[in-house]
Amino acid sequence: MKQSKAGNFFVLVSLFIIMTNNLLAGGLGIYLPTWSFAGTGTIYYDLDSEGTLDYNHIGAGIFIDNRLASQRVFNYRPAFIYERVNYDNGRSSENYFSRFAFDQLFGFGILRKQNIRLWLGPQVRLAYMNWNDDDPEYENWRFGFGIAPMFGSNFNLGSVMTLCLDIGLRSNFYFGKYNYSYTYGNYSYEEGESYYLTYYEIFINFGVAFRFGGHN
Repeated sequence: MKQSKAGNFFVLVSLFIIMTNNLLAGGLGIYLPTWSFAGTGTIYYDLDSEGTLDYNHIGAGIFIDNRLASQRVFNYRPAFIYERVNYDNGRSSENYFSRFAFDQLFGFGILRKQNIRLWLGPQVRLAYMNWNDDDPEYENWRFGFGIAPMFGSNFNLGSVMTLCLDIGLRSNFYFGKYNYSYTYGNYSYEEGESYYLTYYEIFINFGVAFRFGGHN
């Protein structure tokens, strides 16, 4: 069930990126790595009881930018990101969340030179997360969205390559559910709860892109 949801999410986002690539002349890039850490957030089980959490994330992704080396003001950058989400609980663990995210950045150039572009703008995120462990009887998933003010820089090397560095502060909201079922002989046990959570994360993305055209 979890693989099916993640697969459908990946297909939809991939189709969107392919169509966007055909419409916009710019560059195709990879984020490697994406890294973020979160302050303490709040989780509400069954929409009433509260708990606290701390997360950190590391991952990679692909993106398209229509104006990596442009003299024009506006740039649009859709990105598909995969991240491993760990609990910051002071001990190592093999259990973690996988996060699949689709980001849309709307940037406005504040410095537009031939070899460098600095921009500011909002980013909107849609995301799906699921829990990974060795227990097939436990399932935990969540859908959510986030919004972030961002600052970015593009450093254009020659006629083809651009190096990118982005930073931002994202506010997140997720709604999810976990289920646990256990069966041993004639005995069976099942429990589950709905929840939502809010938290923020400071993030940094390092990227390299290859431009389709020159400066425009």
